[in-house]
Amino acid sequence: MTTWEESRMSAITRRSLVIAGGTVLAAPALAQNADWPSKEIRLIVSVAPGGGADLVARQVARVIAQDTGGTVVVRNIVGGSGLTGMAEMASSPPDGYTLSLVNIGSLLVLPHIMQVPFSWDDLAFLGGISQNYYGVAVAANSPWQTFGDMIATGKTRRITYACATIMNGVALVQAGNQSGARFRLVNTQTDAEAITQTVGGFVDIAMTSSTVLLPMLQSQRLKLLAVTPARWPNMPDIPTVKEAGYNGETVVPLGFACPAGVPAPIRARFEAAILKAARDPATVEMLTRTINMPKPMTGAEFRHALFSQAPTIEAMLAEAGMKRR
Repeated sequence: MTTWEESRMSAITRRSLVIAGGTVLAAPALAQNADWPSKEIRLIVSVAPGGGADLVARQVARVIAQDTGGTVVVRNIVGGSGLTGMAEMASSPPDGYTLSLVNIGSLLVLPHIMQVPFSWDDLAFLGGISQNYYGVAVAANSPWQTFGDMIATGKTRRITYACATIMNGVALVQAGNQSGARFRLVNTQTDAEAITQTVGGFVDIAMTSSTVLLPMLQSQRLKLLAVTPARWPNMPDIPTVKEAGYNGETVVPLGFACPAGVPAPIRARFEAAILKAARDPATVEMLTRTINMPKPMTGAEFRHALFSQAPTIEAMLAEAGMKRR
């Protein structure tokens, strides 16, 4: 048994939520799958129950159940930095009974660090729901008052930024490439550690999501220099990185995929249900309340939002010495 397989067996934790679509109705005829769905549909989530991504997945599951007249089971498969759940989906039969919330790191980061048992071509992207808001935060006593101040310093010395997920720092790297400012990633185990190191003065910047930063901003232990990819609804006076004059943007969309061989009519049903869920008032309210940006995307748009970042992420990993040879 390989190391990955051993990790998969030991790390998987499962929790199921069965969501019934009310009275089970016959699905509309599909060209190749007239009886679909004839059994429960499994929606895999690579994070533990109760978090924001998990709640979004359950909302989507409800809409799929309603639209198909079937039953959707949300199954949390946690382990391997999100790889375990994604591998489970990618290796499932392409029969339209398995889809998953996409773990972005499994596509953009892990393949450069370790052997991954699937590729982009093994997946069919079904659509997106939302994007995270991110902030460039510094300690309250930092001499920098603006993003421009920080860039000016970065032209004279390398600036350190901490984050638990390497994609968070894309906006900084892009701004540095444009301006000549230099940045160095300090990859932490958790977002809380990134904040602690910033408050303690061990690194210059915490680059993480609005939900993580907000308590420290409210307690005035951190301050924001800029945000990305759009202004936060609860702190509308802070400019974006682009508004500060630099072509940088961190885009981390939340969306879904299934095995590539799933018949096109079924994929179309999934995609329609995901777009419907993304526009549903209950979904929009939940996302807004948790300071996430509603962002309905088709399958093609979702794939492009991810794939367009691949070269930048690869370069960041190489710069940080994390890319395997």
